[in-house]
Amino acid sequence: MRPGFQMNSASSLRYFNSSAPRYKAKGVARTVDSAWQAASPYGNKNPRALAKLQTKVIKAGQVLLFQAPSHRPYVLTAYGLSAFCFAYSIYNSNAVLVDPLIPLPMWQKTLFGGICIMMSVGGTLFIARTGSLVRNIRAVNSDGRMRVLFSVRSMVPFKKPYQVEVAPGDLSFKRRISVSPETMKRYEDSTKLGRELETEPTFIRTVKSMPRRIFQSVRQLFTNEDFIIVQLAGHKTHFRLDSNGYISDDLLHFGRMVNVKMPFRD
Repeated sequence: MRPGFQMNSASSLRYFNSSAPRYKAKGVARTVDSAWQAASPYGNKNPRALAKLQTKVIKAGQVLLFQAPSHRPYVLTAYGLSAFCFAYSIYNSNAVLVDPLIPLPMWQKTLFGGICIMMSVGGTLFIARTGSLVRNIRAVNSDGRMRVLFSVRSMVPFKKPYQVEVAPGDLSFKRRISVSPETMKRYEDSTKLGRELETEPTFIRTVKSMPRRIFQSVRQLFTNEDFIIVQLAGHKTHFRLDSNGYISDDLLHFGRMVNVKMPFRD
């Protein structure tokens, strides 16, 4: 988990406690929490909390659930790698296959032709990685009912983000991030220390963080790390949430987003 995963200590304790085994008390009758229980094939984890969230949304009009960080370094890195892949493919296909300086054997032409095809596929994949990025998620009031509104970045450059509106029961987290209690504690300690040592101007801190952000963007492009995959009913596209952004506690009621790795004990 990256340091930008904005989740307070109460939320982390909720995840740690939820991973422990549950034991039902004898003689206690089960009660139906609300109508959210069987409304979705995904099975919402906390229907009572969703009912409270709906009340808050109806009063406020909308509630921010998720806000992505700036994806500018990520997108620019993807475009740069894609441009390199396509330039390599075009140049070598022309230099080896179309107009070689010296005659080349067939096996070399076949080898370089395969490399050019792979580079073209890689460039296409890098461009595709810039799409389906969730910009923000809001719970909105729609005729007295709560709806979840996704603002998603388009793969086409300079195009406005498009919006997807679904019912609260129509979303599930297909791919989660994994953390351990030790990692969470180290993050909290480093966050406290970083706030105490923040004496430099914002511009200098931004310049110093650019190499780290570019390196992180390259890692995300190749490994897709730090992204939580969201699946929406009726949509084949899998939308991606960057865990480095702001995540409200209210979004945690829609399902488990984090897998807690408990330490192994003999």
